[in-house]
Amino acid sequence: DVLLRRNEENIGFGAANNIGLKYALENGYNFVYLLNQDAWVFPETLSALKRALVDRSLKAGIASPMQMDAKLSKMDSQFKKKCGKLVNASDSETVVVPFVMASHWMISRQCLMAVGGFSPAFPHYGEDNDFINRAAWYGYSTVVVKSAMAVHDRSTRKRPKEYRMNLKNINARVAVANPKNIPLFTILGQTFKLAGMGCLHFSTIPWKGIGQMWSSFKELRGVRKEARKEGAFLKWNSAEDNA
Repeated sequence: DVLLRRNEENIGFGAANNIGLKYALENGYNFVYLLNQDAWVFPETLSALKRALVDRSLKAGIASPMQMDAKLSKMDSQFKKKCGKLVNASDSETVVVPFVMASHWMISRQCLMAVGGFSPAFPHYGEDNDFINRAAWYGYSTVVVKSAMAVHDRSTRKRPKEYRMNLKNINARVAVANPKNIPLFTILGQTFKLAGMGCLHFSTIPWKGIGQMWSSFKELRGVRKEARKEGAFLKWNSAEDNA
């Protein structure tokens, strides 16, 4: 029941996942599940997520379980930072969130056919933010299902200052590529934001990020334009879909 595809080289998170996403569409699968190598699920996880995606009242295209540490004693630190307050404040079983990491994602076929694959502009980090932005542009929400549990085992991994500052640079480029934003206005706003980040954190990395962002402005406008086309960055052949 397992098809293993081994790439000859590391082509990055987004491009590698696109291979699997394309296979799923071509072979008629209704759902796909993205799972990091340091993560695992439980027997009831996938069925709980599926229920959320088939509930048409939510119009959810992406569903994540509660992402916990390996001992199941607390939320994964980044999951808590991004989703913890919203999840804890809601009495609902399914909570709409602006972002959740792609270490645990179930995506519906309908969402995938509209949004397409991960953008080549973000080979590693930023690709999940970008995908969620594009899903929202097509009208699909991202949700956390509180009854679904899963593990992201990375509690001992450190996030040094350089790493965090580089993420700020990537997030700035993600904002420029967002199909709902106006690129020129967005890049001007992100320029001021990164400059402020550099001053606040006494780091030159965001200042370097400003130059990188402007040098990739043409590419970012290009992927933003492409993202407004259904099935962007993911071409597949399916007699069922073309019928």
